[in-house]
Amino acid sequence: MAKRTVLQALEEIPSPLPGAIADTPHRPKPATSEKKGAASTTEESNAQVVYDYTAAPVKRRSKSLSRRRNRALRRLALAIVVLVIWGGASVAAAWWIYPRLQSADDLYTVAQSQLAEGRYERASLSFGQFARQNPTHHRGIDAQFESAWALTLIESPTADVATRLNEEALEKFQAFIEAHPSDEKCARAETLIGRLQYELGNYPAAIEMLRDPVRQLRDPEGALPVLRTLARAYRKPVRSTIARSTYIQAASLASNVTPEVDYQ
Repeated sequence: MAKRTVLQALEEIPSPLPGAIADTPHRPKPATSEKKGAASTTEESNAQVVYDYTAAPVKRRSKSLSRRRNRALRRLALAIVVLVIWGGASVAAAWWIYPRLQSADDLYTVAQSQLAEGRYERASLSFGQFARQNPTHHRGIDAQFESAWALTLIESPTADVATRLNEEALEKFQAFIEAHPSDEKCARAETLIGRLQYELGNYPAAIEMLRDPVRQLRDPEGALPVLRTLARAYRKPVRSTIARSTYIQAASLASNVTPEVDYQ
């Protein structure tokens, strides 16, 4: 009897409509939307961490090209430096070897040509080189003298250059006399030494070298310039009497075509 009563009570409870289940507040829709939101958030985060594989290689390639370009420029600069050094060494070697490949006569001819062309300093170097390389050559003595003589022909633009050239020529003439004391050119070398001493302001040394009459006889062609230089040297220490006498001697020389210069 009780069972029947329960069953009847259950039968009396109204059953929900078929679509009501979907509209009930207990449907799992909010949970579904949360899951979808979480899924979309996950997808967005995944999308954010995805790398742009199309752009990255371009940056890598640009850096790689820049490095290669820098390496190429460094190699080019190094090659240019090597070429410059090699070229300079080749020129220096040619400058040193070429004169040695020339025959002695050719080198002497070159020096004479330079002297004739008025390239006196270059001629002095060439004559000096010939004399050093060919000490036993029959023109070796002449070359050593000409090396000093060429320097006395240079018209110096300044007093400093004149002093340098005169000192260099003086050393060369002195070396010539020491090397060849019995050579006939020694008299002319001594005359030129006296004149160089005067030009350098060493008046007592110039007088000592030029006043010897024997030396004037040994170098008759240089007698006139010797006497004139000697007279000028005497005037510097204020030896007017001796200077006047020397000028008179210079004016009386047969080879003097301008005696009026000595009477001034």
